[in-house]
Amino acid sequence: MHLKVEPNGGENPDPVAIVNPMDSLVLAEMVVFTPAVTVVLAVVPVALALAAVAWRRRDEPAGKPVVVYLVALAAGATAYGAELGTADLRTKFLLVGVSLVLMSVFVGAWFWVALAYTGRSRFTTRRTAALLAVEPVIVATAAALPLSS
Repeated sequence: MHLKVEPNGGENPDPVAIVNPMDSLVLAEMVVFTPAVTVVLAVVPVALALAAVAWRRRDEPAGKPVVVYLVALAAGATAYGAELGTADLRTKFLLVGVSLVLMSVFVGAWFWVALAYTGRSRFTTRRTAALLAVEPVIVATAAALPLSS
C-alpha cells in the first residue's frame, strides 16, 4: 500500500508522508549516517571480530563472558547508532529501550568478566548470573512502560 499524505489535507492531517509502511523496518533506509552514527557503528565489526576470537578461546577463564560482553556491545552499539540516526520519534523511543537493555546486559557481562579474570571464579555461579539478570529485566520492563499516565 502506497499512501502519500499531504500536510493539512487528504485523509489524515498528520504532516508525515508515508511512502511504504514496510520502509520503517529496513534499518538502512531509516538511519541517516552522520559522522556520529558512523563512529558508533564502526564499533560493531570490531566487537564482532573480537567476539569471534573470544569464542575460539571460550574455555579460558572469562572466555564465555567476554563473548557475551562483546556481542552485547555490538548489539547495543547498533541500536544506539540507529537511535542517533533516526528522525522518527516512535522509532527513537523503541531504540532507546533496546539500547538500554543491551547496555544493562553489557554491564553485567563486564562484571562477570572481572570476577572470572581476577580469580574470583567462586562467585561465577548460576545465582550470580540470575542476580546480574535482574537489572536488564527491570530496565526492559521500565522501557516497555508508556511515558504518559
